Amino acid sequence: MKVFIGKYKSNWISPYTILEKFFFWRKNYDAFDHEPPKWLEKLCQIHSTVANKINPRVDYVHIDKYDTWSMDHTLAKIIVPMLKQLKETKHGVPSQFVRDDSDEAMEQGEKEWNAVMDEMIWAFEQLLDDTAEEQFYSGTHDRITVPIAWNEEGKPTLYESKKGPNDTFKVDMKGLKAHYKRKQKGFELFGKYYLNLWD
Repeated sequence: MKVFIGKYKSNWISPYTILEKFFFWRKNYDAFDHEPPKWLEKLCQIHSTVANKINPRVDYVHIDKYDTWSMDHTLAKIIVPMLKQLKETKHGVPSQFVRDDSDEAMEQGEKEWNAVMDEMIWAFEQLLDDTAEEQFYSGTHDRITVPIAWNEEGKPTLYESKKGPNDTFKVDMKGLKAHYKRKQKGFELFGKYYLNLWD
């Protein structure tokens, strides 16, 4: 995988900015008090179109076949640091988390949105952690191979692996299921609030 995505380009020049520069010698001149001529607006649009063609935002993504072998894992490597940065640098809260315009409502909304983002981050981190499920395993394996079928000469032809006398391995299935459920909830929250992942 190769990804090159540059910062957003600002190739637009407002006709009001041009007017203010042009009439710099007038005291207290406010370009927004005057309607810019149509030709100036058209000139600014042409400039923006040409500038976007000459100096576009770098936006290149190349996917190799091996990137989709475990696509969930590959994407998680990108998603985790992006979610963490968004949480630290965000300038707003999705409207569904704010009940009114008060400071208290905004503060509460931010707490709730942070909690949702924490669940998303946790879920994708668990996906990246190969040892995340080991907390639900205990004991040690002791396996023995036992013949279960023989040929006409009495030689074993089929074997079965069974627990040995010293096998103490156990799985906390209740804890493991709860772990999976919480992880799935984080992925579902990511999908639910996907369009809110902006700064």
